[in-house]
Amino acid sequence: MTACLAAVVVSPTWLVTSAIIVVAGLVVLLLERALPYRRDWKPTRRDWVQGLAYVVASSAIAGGLQALLTRGEPVAMSLGERAAWIVGGLLVMDAASYLVHRVLHRTRLLWPVHAVHHGLPRVWFLNALHNHVLDIALSTGLALLPLYALGFPPEVVGAVGALTVAHAWFQHANADLRLGWLNRVIAGPELHRWHHSINREESDANYGFVFAIWDVLLGTWRAPGTPAQIGVRGAPPMDTLVEQAIAPFRGR
Repeated sequence: MTACLAAVVVSPTWLVTSAIIVVAGLVVLLLERALPYRRDWKPTRRDWVQGLAYVVASSAIAGGLQALLTRGEPVAMSLGERAAWIVGGLLVMDAASYLVHRVLHRTRLLWPVHAVHHGLPRVWFLNALHNHVLDIALSTGLALLPLYALGFPPEVVGAVGALTVAHAWFQHANADLRLGWLNRVIAGPELHRWHHSINREESDANYGFVFAIWDVLLGTWRAPGTPAQIGVRGAPPMDTLVEQAIAPFRGR
């Protein structure tokens, strides 16, 4: 998700894209209050402080990295052309993010870095950007690189980033939302809860950020359900920001 925030930070239309993210976050927050999936997952004050700290850190780190990759000037295009570029960008970025995400789970060296995202005791919308700084840097560069290699205009990348972050809020929402057959197309909260299961045979699935089609096509899709417990088995203490920062380097 940090790759998407990076795209927004340096987008020529950053006011619009930032507004999309903020409004989407407020809508999801209201859904969490009105239709909570689990009341015991209500965030504490510490969750809010840490969550907002990660939003700031993700924006700063990913924005700096993305600025190094940015090229080109805004391109004049019709509404239809812009929509086509955005849809194409969503597909390209999401495919790249799926692959990076799967590697983070399946690689012994990288899993402890990504495990910081999974080490939280509850799933709620700000979890979407709760990632270790090394995870931010790696995921950002590899997810954005295809967009710039293919010459996507900066303002399109910004729109793709905003829409993906907005979806990330929804995907991590502690809200009882049911998508039915759309779960095979959209990577929503029903699927993503499995991804945060403490059992690796359950969490090593549903890697898609926006679309579930990659999981369906590549055999990593898991039907909606409720994990008995979320978190990381055998993880070091990760209650504070300092503990989360050093967690990947501690022995297991």
